[in-house]
Amino acid sequence: ARERALPGNRMKCWFLLVSLCTCNVIAVTASEHCDDWGEDLTKRVQAYSGEPARIKCPLFQDFERYSYSMAHSAGLTLMWYWIGQGKNLEEPINIRHPEGRISKKNDTIWFRPALLNDTGNYTCMLRNTTYCRKVAVPLEVIEKDPNYCVSR
Repeated sequence: ARERALPGNRMKCWFLLVSLCTCNVIAVTASEHCDDWGEDLTKRVQAYSGEPARIKCPLFQDFERYSYSMAHSAGLTLMWYWIGQGKNLEEPINIRHPEGRISKKNDTIWFRPALLNDTGNYTCMLRNTTYCRKVAVPLEVIEKDPNYCVSR
């Protein structure tokens, strides 16, 4: 009787192992999917070269029902990426760059100062293991004409 119980137990263990692997694959696939909201042209930022500029993540402005601090408390992480003008590869933004020109505070990245080669699309991504949403904001840095006066 003992020999007959082993194949049944092996079958149960095999079924459990296959079930766990299948669930794990489904969970990994779900966490790798990110809801991409594309490029938000309404939040487009223009800045003069050599002057400060900032980009706020639109996920906390219009779309989400919670603030950055609530999202952070819920275990969500905000990450920033960028694609430079004329490039195809999205790269993480180096907030800890030795020059210290680009910094992050809550849902905003700052350029002190913005430079011409900062022009591109900046993507903020809010994620954890089960949730991901991202949106891109274009930044255009332009050369200031010394003969042109702008008052604000």
